[in-house]
This record gives sequence, structure tokens and C-alpha cells, in this order.
Amino acid sequence: MIARSRVLVTGGAGFLGSHLSTRLVEEGAEVTVLDNLSAGNLQRLQNVASCENFHFFKGDIRNTEDVKQSVKDKDIILHFAAKVGVIRAASQGIDVLDTTLKGISLLLAESTKCDVKTFVYASSSEVYGEPSRLPSREDDPLIPRSTYAVAKVAAERYCEEYGTLYGIDTCIFRYFNVYGPRQNDNFVIPQFLHHALRGEALPVYGSGAQTRDFCYIDDAVSLTLEGMKWNKGFNIFNVGSGEPISLKRLAELVSSLSAKECSIAFVDLDTRRPQEYEIIHRQADISKIVSLCGVSPKHSLEDGLRTCLEALM
Repeated sequence: MIARSRVLVTGGAGFLGSHLSTRLVEEGAEVTVLDNLSAGNLQRLQNVASCENFHFFKGDIRNTEDVKQSVKDKDIILHFAAKVGVIRAASQGIDVLDTTLKGISLLLAESTKCDVKTFVYASSSEVYGEPSRLPSREDDPLIPRSTYAVAKVAAERYCEEYGTLYGIDTCIFRYFNVYGPRQNDNFVIPQFLHHALRGEALPVYGSGAQTRDFCYIDDAVSLTLEGMKWNKGFNIFNVGSGEPISLKRLAELVSSLSAKECSIAFVDLDTRRPQEYEIIHRQADISKIVSLCGVSPKHSLEDGLRTCLEALM
């Protein structure tokens, strides 16, 4: 399915999008990346930049002509362009909504005109809010707390309606805390690793009892591509490790892997993130995608952290 397919990856110069684009090129797909580079970085794509089956188009998903030009003649659309992060959404709510909703509507409308076969959308575990049970399943109630999460829920509904009405095979992937090389420093694992490499204290918000489900980037990419291959019709899949860890324990693990001695500093919660947005526990039930594809995450958190540390040295 992937080899020789014509694929568009929006946001392909971002963290997750660049890793997906690279894997797709390696598997023989004809890949076009659409990115306005407001947050993306072409350095993330340097390994495939010279490949004959890779193309870069600088453009914006909110621009009608850019979308028309990039969607034309494509078999598969992977929509990963987004204003990323709850903190950014808290201060730029209107921009987040505009980017998300205008972008998804233009892409889906153009996909129906161009006979796109498969549409993939990158959603987030934020749509669950504080979960009603753990681990979170795809059919659990959605209780979005932030503008970012509300925008993701709305975009999921766009995908479901278009997929159903026009017969496009549609996959929504709800990513939990994906991490790995080339991730920017706004996320907890890169922050911890940079502090550790400098021998500084690792800042843990509150008590550190909050739990997260960290999924190594190679596992997230593999689950995404396998889910695409096996999907028919409309489906939603969680993508995570299925293994929660407290942020205090995460800091202890990073500290144990560091060549320099570093302590843990408990600090007040980040004031840039409204307290009503805070999620205490997060864990993915990944049984749906694992049972469909027969593929499970392969990287332990410890191994993934070691790889990330080595990449930063």
C-alpha cells in the first residue's frame, strides 16, 4: 500500500510529521511535505531531502491555493499540521481554532474532489480530558478541557462526516505523549534531558504524582503506518505505550541515566497553563490497534531515553 503511493504530509517538518515522512520515503512512497515552517524545521528532513521521491512545498493549510496544489494527484493525506500544545492554545485560542478548523475543512473538501483514497488525522489524548477510567479507550466519553483539545474534537468530527459521506478510508490517531530525537524543548522529556546533560536539577511540577503514557517515536510511526494499512472505513486508534509512569519516577529515571549528578526540584505548577486544563492521569488502551495490526510498541522507556540522550550529545 505504501510503496509507490503518492502521499501528502502536512506539517511534515514538525516532530512527528518529519519522522513519518522519513519512514514513508524509505518505504518507497512518493512524499510531498506541506509546511509553512512557522514551527517546523527543515533540518528534521535532511536525511531525505535529496531523495528523488521526496518533495517539499512551503505553504499554509489555511490557504486555498496551497491546499489545491499540494492535494492534487495524491492517494493518501496525512494531516499533521497544527498549532501544537496546550500552553500555546491558552494564549492563542482563536488562532488555534482558525488553523485547525479552516485547515481540516479545506483539506477534506479538496480530498473529495481529487479522489483521495485514505485520509489520516493526528489527534491527541487531550480530547479525553481527565479520563473517566484508565486506561482510556477510543469509545470513552470526550471531555476536552482546553481550546487545543476542543479544536481536535471538532476536527475529528469533520473527518468522520467526510469519510462517511464520501467513502474515504479515514484514520484518526489519538497520540499520547510521543517523544524522541528532534523533539523541541517545550516538552517534558527534552526538558529533563537538557537539564540532566548540564548537571542541573530536574524541575517536577507539584508532587510529581501525575502520570503520563510515553511512546517512543519509532513505535508511534510504526503503529500509525500499520493502522493505515489495515484500516477500512472510519476508525479511531489510540497510539501510546499502554504503560503509565509518574513524572517523579520519570525524573528519577532520567537522573539515573545521566552521566552527571542531578537532583530533582519540586516546583509550583506552570502558571502559563491554566489550572483547569491540568490532567492528572493519562494512559492509553492500545488493544484496538494492536489486535488489528498485530504490532506492539517495542521500545522500553529506558531504552528510548538512552537513545534521546545519545542524540543530544
